[in-house]
Amino acid sequence: MTHSRILRVVLIALSFSSLATAQSYHWRRALTLPANTVWQAVAFNPLSHGRVIFAGSKGSDGVYRSDDGGQTWIQGLSPADDPIADCRQVICIPSDTNIVMAVTPRLLYRSTDGGHTWHYDSNNLSLGGADGEVIGFHAATDAIYYGQTSLGYLWKSLDHGATWIQTGAASTDSITLCDVGVSQETPPIVLQASELRNGAPTGHIARSSDEGASWLVTLDADTGYKMVEVPKIVFSDYAINPQNGKHEVAVISRWRSYYRAVMLTTDAGLTWTEKSFPERHVWALDVDQRRSLISKPSDPSYPSPLHYFIGLFDVQSDTMKNGMVQETTDGGNTWRSVNFPAGSSSDPNNPLSRRIWVLKYDTSSSRIAVAADSGVYIGDLQSSVGTPTAIASGLRVSHGSGYLDISSDEDIRSVRLYDILGREITSVTPHTTEYQLPLSTFITGTYALEIVQNGSQPFLKLLSLP
Repeated sequence: MTHSRILRVVLIALSFSSLATAQSYHWRRALTLPANTVWQAVAFNPLSHGRVIFAGSKGSDGVYRSDDGGQTWIQGLSPADDPIADCRQVICIPSDTNIVMAVTPRLLYRSTDGGHTWHYDSNNLSLGGADGEVIGFHAATDAIYYGQTSLGYLWKSLDHGATWIQTGAASTDSITLCDVGVSQETPPIVLQASELRNGAPTGHIARSSDEGASWLVTLDADTGYKMVEVPKIVFSDYAINPQNGKHEVAVISRWRSYYRAVMLTTDAGLTWTEKSFPERHVWALDVDQRRSLISKPSDPSYPSPLHYFIGLFDVQSDTMKNGMVQETTDGGNTWRSVNFPAGSSSDPNNPLSRRIWVLKYDTSSSRIAVAADSGVYIGDLQSSVGTPTAIASGLRVSHGSGYLDISSDEDIRSVRLYDILGREITSVTPHTTEYQLPLSTFITGTYALEIVQNGSQPFLKLLSLP
């Protein structure tokens, strides 16, 4: 990297844009093959800055992986005796991103090489399968929780899915599992969402504080309308219950509910609050997991996360004015379109979408990945296409007394220092909000500092050190 290149990049990086304000997205239909494939699952490698993406489907064999933000894809190798088909969830484990898991209605699959090859545990077929996003990660204990659909069992793994223990008896609440949410408290609260109860869609939520040994139904069916499903539960990593300071805030979507299509809990599912919603066919859901985008006590939506996304299901995209995917930046009080492609009934390269199965938001790249019945779509902020612009709020950099002091409202993922010729001098991955870089070994000169935070494009700055 030349001196002029460093200066140019630094000037670009100092052009700020508000991350708390809804912005326009540039969309591309990134994955369509094989033909007539319905894409039902998508996930990011959480440490890849939005570059590594996984996608699974109904109608194709295996899970696909992209290493370049969705530009190109490779197909993972499925087990020959039971290929991955009808994939409903893919999850890349944050503490070891070589471990990727996928679930179908029949089997739970695991990859130990980043999704290139897959296997299932033929000695433990009792793990079964699931219909929705039923795998959750608990960061404090490095545990994976898995909710089995048909029998209601909850399983836990402490070795990234190599072995499993059943943590409770079968559910006695008659709920057929559709989705699982795991709080980040210890021990975690687990919420299970219903696809069916007593054979009919009813939109119930059950809660367990003892890892599935017992369950309490805390959200009942809609009055007068019982054909409701709860396809998504997402806990906020940083929002807290103001009554006890615990991380118990979660958002759910309730498909076809006339008046409770988006709901919020601040006490891990004991009580629920209705939020506004743009259309009752809300299905897909994801929350912007940045500490800086948690509402303050003075905000009307407190203690909700401010920024999250929804996707619609069984709604024809050309009737929604680009509204199949929408976002809120005020905790669910108002909504706006992110201009997801409307599509056309006469253009096979830009087809209509009727079902947004899953959407995921990557905070480090501000990139959205959407699995739909018409393909996998990737959305990038218009301001960030080809140019790093936004940096997360609360970044502070100073140096003196022999140290470079860095602190942020977001987790600091990496700190790199380059000399004026572009050679990397040092590289660290703190994963904390505060870090001190010792300067005693550096000779006097000009350096380029690169900081990657959780929720930002890279920040670069020229420094004279030490």
